[in-house]
Amino acid sequence: LLCLTALATLLSGCADQRIRSESDRLMHDNHYEQAYDLLEGGLKQYPDSMLLRSGSLQARNAALNRLLDDAASARAEGALDEAEALLQRAQRFDPSGRRVSTLLAELAVERKQRAALAEAEDLAFKKKPDAALRVLAEALKDNARQPDLLALQRRLQGEQRRIQAKAAQLGLSETRPISLDFRD
Repeated sequence: LLCLTALATLLSGCADQRIRSESDRLMHDNHYEQAYDLLEGGLKQYPDSMLLRSGSLQARNAALNRLLDDAASARAEGALDEAEALLQRAQRFDPSGRRVSTLLAELAVERKQRAALAEAEDLAFKKKPDAALRVLAEALKDNARQPDLLALQRRLQGEQRRIQAKAAQLGLSETRPISLDFRD
């Protein structure tokens, strides 16, 4: 009986090591979901395996971090659809859900602001600066530091000031002759 127990322990030790090795290979190949599922399945078979338990935690954290890094890179390159897809994948590995949810909300704001920027540029091109400034002001409520929106807003405001100054200058010019009468 002691011999059978020792043999079973030895075999399960080999099995969980194989599962862990296969999971590591899958993680290396960016198949995070499959690697995590393999470890979770192994834990159901071998619930006392510390090797699989630690592997599962490490795989979850590594997958989350890699997916978040890839999403940040895609977002920085302007590939918002790719960034969103990566964040959707990352949701599975975020135990609290807050981290990924926050990033998805920021991504939605960025999409909204990009759409507002395009609309404001179109309005500015159509010589409707007041409407463009209203669109920009509304979009800046979500993120007041968005550089592209701020740049367009400054440009349009500068153009409006120049037009107003030019109009004021023209309004001051008098076309009738002025006569001066000096006494004493």
